[in-house]
Amino acid sequence: MPSLHKFASILELLSAACEQPRGRAAIALLDGASASHLAETVSLATRQSLGAYFTGSKLAIRALERFDGNSRVTDPACGGGDLLIAAAKRMPLESTAEKTLRSWGKQLVGRDLVPEFVQTTRLRLALLAAQRTGDSLDLRVVADALPEITVGDGIRLMKSARITGWLVLNPPYGQQEAPADHAWMRGKIARASFFTETAVAALAHGARFSAVLPDVLRSGTRYSRLRVWLASELRSARISVIGRFDPGTDVDVFLVEGTRRAKPNPTADIDWGTGSAKRRGYRSVSSDFDVHVGQVVEYRDKGDAAKRAFLSSGTVKPWTVQHRLADSWGAGARSVVPPFVAIQRTSSPDDPKRVIATVIAGRRPVAVENHLITVRPRSGDLGHAIALMNWLQTGAADGQLQRRIRCRHLTVPAIAGLQWPGAGDTT
Repeated sequence: MPSLHKFASILELLSAACEQPRGRAAIALLDGASASHLAETVSLATRQSLGAYFTGSKLAIRALERFDGNSRVTDPACGGGDLLIAAAKRMPLESTAEKTLRSWGKQLVGRDLVPEFVQTTRLRLALLAAQRTGDSLDLRVVADALPEITVGDGIRLMKSARITGWLVLNPPYGQQEAPADHAWMRGKIARASFFTETAVAALAHGARFSAVLPDVLRSGTRYSRLRVWLASELRSARISVIGRFDPGTDVDVFLVEGTRRAKPNPTADIDWGTGSAKRRGYRSVSSDFDVHVGQVVEYRDKGDAAKRAFLSSGTVKPWTVQHRLADSWGAGARSVVPPFVAIQRTSSPDDPKRVIATVIAGRRPVAVENHLITVRPRSGDLGHAIALMNWLQTGAADGQLQRRIRCRHLTVPAIAGLQWPGAGDTT
């Protein structure tokens, strides 16, 4: 476990704040100061290795806006405690801060592998109890008052027993190896996907689930089976697209809320917000074009088949019609016959344009790098490819994509599902 001794200085700040729970410093420590302190004292590399990104009070409150204050709340990756604090803000008060904290301790369950994070969560809850009651609190009682907020493995906690009440989650980010025996996950996967699946599987019938998750789980092609499974397990599910997690984190997130079904419903669906609204006179790109990812992965492709003209993300000329390509690759049949539109896969919601496109003309097959998406008109008409590129340049596609996919790579379904007016109208 990386050393977080600099971050541990927040424990002194929290202890001092409990002496003046309604002062500015105390209020800040219950809002964004803990996340700021983490960013200031722990390197980005260490935070990424831990997958540690504190939720923030506004997002935590939104995740628990339907919580009535009376249920048990479990956070298996509690970090600095934002989600548990949002829950405690809705819980009843007792006559003193200590009695209040002990009462909350019967409802709140939290785990984290980082001791400094666990202690931060405890002290922030103590600060909240003192602030809400206006009473002083002996900090020596905090650990005893919150017996279920401890250092530990959240995955093990969720696998050990059925979770009742509410399970709230802002899972670790980054990647991990998929379990060897998993039914559909293979190789490197988002840690958040495994945490999410484990969390929902742990819920008892009727238990509530509320999670802040990276957008790739909502819109990424690789996690389509996870989405199907979640729809079968959760009823009354709601999806809210949030956008950027916070100004210092280059990850877009969404909020999912739902209740565990008594029995799985394999035909159920969730509106993930990834479809484009139907417009009269418009149709999907996939109705006119074949959409695929380029098949050449340079660092692992031997290139020993028949030589073809080669198109890579570094050689495309945006918003032009390219008739000649200088590079070649031994791709053989793994090629595309022009005309087609080439679209850059790398695309951030913060980019000036989500779509960067080029038309490739000619008659000879072209090998295409896998950082590009190819969109080939079934008509074989160059004019249709140019019409699509011209429409993409208007920015209409950008608006659709900003709604349907907020991760850093465009996908085949995202492009194929765009609603466009056809070759006769590019407005």
